[in-house]
Amino acid sequence: MYKILSKVFIPLYAVMLPVLLMIAGCSSDSSEQTGEKLAEGSAYATSYTNVSKAPDWQTLWQTSMTASDEKPSWTIVDLSDYESFTVMMLKLQQELVPFSTDDDVIAVFVDGECRTVSPRQLTDDGDVYFVLNVRGSVSEEASEFRISYYSGALHQIFTLAQSDRHFINEYILGTDTDFTIDMLSGSTKYANAATFLVDEAVEGLFNKSDDDIVAVFVGEECRGIGHLGDTFYVFSNEASETATVRYYNSSSNRVYTVSGSFPLNKTYTAIAIKP
Repeated sequence: MYKILSKVFIPLYAVMLPVLLMIAGCSSDSSEQTGEKLAEGSAYATSYTNVSKAPDWQTLWQTSMTASDEKPSWTIVDLSDYESFTVMMLKLQQELVPFSTDDDVIAVFVDGECRTVSPRQLTDDGDVYFVLNVRGSVSEEASEFRISYYSGALHQIFTLAQSDRHFINEYILGTDTDFTIDMLSGSTKYANAATFLVDEAVEGLFNKSDDDIVAVFVGEECRGIGHLGDTFYVFSNEASETATVRYYNSSSNRVYTVSGSFPLNKTYTAIAIKP
C-alpha cells in the first residue's frame, strides 16, 4: 500500500475539507467523532445464544441490487496547465465492498473536467482503496467538485457533487486514519444514513477477531453491518425508527444481543458493550 501522510484528516474535516472531500466522510478513529463517547461506566450489557455458524446478515439497501450502467470510459483532460494537486487514499465504504470487482473505477471531476481516474486496489484484508491524485490550480475558486464511482458487480454509477468550493493545494490524506465517503446517499431505498460505532467497553472482553460481525436491526430487517471498533452506516426511513444491535463473536460461536434500543435520528451513535 501507498504510504501517505495521515495526520491531516482531522483538521481538513474540521474545515469541511474544502476540496471535493467535503461531500461526506467518516474516520475510523472514534476519538475524533462527535456524539456519545464509549465508556465502561455506560456500557450496555448483552445476552447471548449459541450458534453453529456465522449468521447470514445482509443489508439490502437497494430496491434492485443490479443496474444497467455500462462501464464508463472516463478520459483525463490535459493536466499540463495545472500546477497544484491533492492526493487521497479513498477507502470504499463497507456496504459496497461485497460488490467490488476489478472493473471498479473512480473518477474526480472539477468543473466538469475529469482530473483523475483510479482503478481499485485490494488489500490482503479485503479492503478496497482508490489512489486519487487530483490536479488543479490555486486560481480555481467556487469550483464544482464531483466524485463518480462505478461498481463492477452492481453495474451502477454512484455520484456525489459539491459546488462553490475552492481547490486547496498540496493536501494529502492518508491511510493510518482511513478516509471514507458515503457513496450511497440518495442512491438507496432508504432516506437517511447514520454512522454507528460499536466496540467492547474494555479491550479483551470478547476475544474479538476479523471474522466477527456487528449488525443493526429494525425489527428483523438488517439496516447496517460492520465490525467491532469500526464505524459503519445504518440506514433508515423515519426519524422515529429505533434499532437493536447484535454481535456475532466467531471465537465463541455466540450471537450477543445488546440490551438497549437506539434511535436512528442521530448522525453518530457510539455503543460500548460488555458480556
